[in-house]
Amino acid sequence: MDRKFLHKRWLGWGAALLAALMTAGAVSVYIIRTNRPASAFAATGVTRREIENAVSAMGVLQPIQAVDVGAQVSGQLKSLRVAVGETVRQGQLLAEIDPRILTAKVAEAEATLDNLRAQIKARQAQLTLHTREHARNQTLIAQDAVAVGEVQISEAALATTRAEIEALTAQTRQIEASLATARTNLEYTRITAPLAGIVVEVAAKEGQTLNANQQTPLILRIADLERMTVWSQVSEADVHQMKEGLEAYFTLLGQPEQRWSGTIRQILPTPQEINGVKFYSVLFDVANPGQKLLPLMTAQVFIVLERAEDALIIPVAALAAGKQQGGDGSGGKGGGKGKGNGGGNGGGKQKGGGSGANKPAKPAASHMVNLLQADGALEARPVTVGIGNAVFVQILSGLSEGEMVVTGPRATTAPGGKKKGQGGGKGKGALP
Repeated sequence: MDRKFLHKRWLGWGAALLAALMTAGAVSVYIIRTNRPASAFAATGVTRREIENAVSAMGVLQPIQAVDVGAQVSGQLKSLRVAVGETVRQGQLLAEIDPRILTAKVAEAEATLDNLRAQIKARQAQLTLHTREHARNQTLIAQDAVAVGEVQISEAALATTRAEIEALTAQTRQIEASLATARTNLEYTRITAPLAGIVVEVAAKEGQTLNANQQTPLILRIADLERMTVWSQVSEADVHQMKEGLEAYFTLLGQPEQRWSGTIRQILPTPQEINGVKFYSVLFDVANPGQKLLPLMTAQVFIVLERAEDALIIPVAALAAGKQQGGDGSGGKGGGKGKGNGGGNGGGKQKGGGSGANKPAKPAASHMVNLLQADGALEARPVTVGIGNAVFVQILSGLSEGEMVVTGPRATTAPGGKKKGQGGGKGKGALP
């Protein structure tokens, strides 16, 4: 065979082989074969569900409307007609204070008022008489039939009577005011409900003497439990994200599956300091059908900043694993050091609930994740993310439901009972 022909043929085969090798090298950027089986990697499926970014806080339940019912007058508590837990209507008689002393004061004021009115009638009769005498004297003085002194005496008597009537009239108004006060105090001996609700506390007992001179003594407390207010305590690190109208919900201890929802109606400007940390009260109201919610219950509150329905989601750990795949350095044991920018996620725990330290992770818009193939190959896939929290992140593009994403190397048990595989120290490139 012609040697020139063979030479050209070998050159053609070499070029084709070189092109194939270059293509394989390019593909290896996205598909990386490992010497380890698929079971060596911790992976999870891409799922579709709701995701939210929420600030968590502790709260306490209080009635939206409550009133302390006290005694406005002193005396012995004669009767107490309600008990704790009893439903009362507005205006219903709740208790009575012994009214005998106040009844006597009303009678005394009425008698004094009657006396003053009688005196006024007597002075008015004298006024009529003095008016006539003075008029007659003025007629006689014009005829020089009476002395000037007589006229002056009748004039003085008339002025005196008028002044006495004015004084008695002023005293009458004073006694009338005293009588009104006495009657009001007598009415205060009958204590009625200022609003409809439930008696949540009784602080006094029948026969107890109440002294209302210095402060109003508490008899009982009534609360309207048809609606409740959640007083949630939000740290100063998160309060800047709060605004009226945000959705909020809470769960109770022992009932994590049931939610009560509302919207923020008020953010109080004055903080409360607890263990050196400032907390602000964020209030929202919820309906209370069946009155299952009771005052002072502890609530685990979640204030929703963002939410997406029917979203594709993956664990945040898959983003960390994808970052390691791209050559930024894999984490050490339990979040140790690594070369590049990716250290710290090699074995750290992820916490759920909407906010780790109330600062949900909000990833950047573009990331890389590792897809685990059935034969153990890893495919690096660019993805676009949306809403994220400390545990999960929303995938806007790049993945399909059911695909498996790597969240890190699977932990294995080494001799001595210690787990290995969550770190990797200084590794570059693909997961080991």
